[in-house]
Amino acid sequence: MKQINWHYQRPELAEQYVKAVGLSPISRIALLGVRRIGKTAFLLKDLAPIAEKLEFLPVYLNMWDNKESPQEHIVLTLERYIAALKSKTSQSIRQLLSSEVKKLDINLGVIKASFDTSTSSLSSVTASEISQISEQIKEIVRLCDISDKRPLFIIDEVQHLNTSEAFLPIQSCLRTNFDTFDEICVIYAGSSRGGVAAMFNQKESELISNNKVIKREMPFYNSAILREFPTLDENSVEFFCSLLQEYFQLDYSVDALESAFKELEYSPFWFRVLLTEVTTNRTDIESAMEIVRARIRIDGGLDQLLRDLKPLDKLVYVRMYEAESKYSSEDLKFYSEHMGKEIKKSSVQSSVKRLKKKELLTEHEGGIFFEKAGLYKSLKSLMEGGKRT
Repeated sequence: MKQINWHYQRPELAEQYVKAVGLSPISRIALLGVRRIGKTAFLLKDLAPIAEKLEFLPVYLNMWDNKESPQEHIVLTLERYIAALKSKTSQSIRQLLSSEVKKLDINLGVIKASFDTSTSSLSSVTASEISQISEQIKEIVRLCDISDKRPLFIIDEVQHLNTSEAFLPIQSCLRTNFDTFDEICVIYAGSSRGGVAAMFNQKESELISNNKVIKREMPFYNSAILREFPTLDENSVEFFCSLLQEYFQLDYSVDALESAFKELEYSPFWFRVLLTEVTTNRTDIESAMEIVRARIRIDGGLDQLLRDLKPLDKLVYVRMYEAESKYSSEDLKFYSEHMGKEIKKSSVQSSVKRLKKKELLTEHEGGIFFEKAGLYKSLKSLMEGGKRT
């Protein structure tokens, strides 16, 4: 039986990004978006193949592949790319990318709690590892020149390099080498707008060092243009509907699926979980959504988060989500009525800081972005006395 391709392709967007880094004066961009929004699938299944067609060598590195020692992952991966380049066959490069795609497809079926994002035991980054990475990048540039290709580094989950002071040498090493070789293009992607923005838009940022919060200069400061990663377009739901009809004879309305997709905050991952439920159990959409909501709670650690958040923080999050406002007289009246006491602007400012520190929301270029899938729905249900809290 032939496997169904559930991936909704966006070749035009992929070509736009590749040409942006290949032709514009600044050859590096950083894509911002929440977890489960489809960045990795897009990078591997859309962008990398387009890059190959345009005579680039896509070098994919995911910083979450070895959270404790990302430098080890970089060294091992670059070694594989060097070996593939020396083999002088495009098939070898495609095999490396294909292995990443297979890894992605396996991970799409794994649901696990993600509220504890701390690294258990970080390994120190040695001078010899930094030197090795530099030599490997230099060798990739040399081999690309011989094969008449241009290196395109695709660095996924880049915000992980800003979770500890221990990883700053890796950032400095990459920045130095990317600055040294003009032919290198880079596309970063991160699932924390706050973390990525801190790396590229701030001279200094707070990091963890020996369980203490410290301020350090950011090696990636001003080295890339930040771009919001767009959600799937309106044609994507029709694409999924056609697959349900063709392969499963399931005739759901486009409107019903669009409504579910909207509630899932346009996450391709969670929408695929929904589609798995309806195709496996042949159930109605609302019954399937109940199961997906429960899985989102597990994946995001929402139950623990609801217990940990201060009452005012919950109200501020809901107010910002609904009104995209937080300090007006109407906002303060809203908080005061729900808290049963007068709430001042200074208290709301403290709440906003806490929400940002927990990476639950980000304010970037005049917009407000909400980083935790399902949190608003859970908070709203809690406020209304709902059962899904």
